[in-house]
Amino acid sequence: MAWLMLGVLALVGVVAGVVVPRRARLGSAPGFPWFWVAFPATCIVIATAIGVFAWPQVLTGSGSYWWEPPTANRPGVQFLSSEQYQRFATLRWWRWVLPVASLVGIGWCVWAWRRRRV
Repeated sequence: MAWLMLGVLALVGVVAGVVVPRRARLGSAPGFPWFWVAFPATCIVIATAIGVFAWPQVLTGSGSYWWEPPTANRPGVQFLSSEQYQRFATLRWWRWVLPVASLVGIGWCVWAWRRRRV
């Protein structure tokens, strides 16, 4: 997950290297440069969404739970503690919120780009 975030930061740096000379050539637009708020935030939200779907054990902390169940060597049933349940409930919530937030962020980036808020 850390490599994914570092990749996002590199992508933001590359885009900055391409866009800043364009802004200097076209002249500055009036208003706040919302693109530089929207683009990094959207990239981080998309990377987090990818992480939630590709590596859910990072968020839930359940990586060892699936491979080494705590009930393997003793009889009985393992119930989830409140903290474990909350992690799974949070994961389910993030799987709905992050894709929607990604789409909103993409729309925000397009709006900022079209309005020359770069």
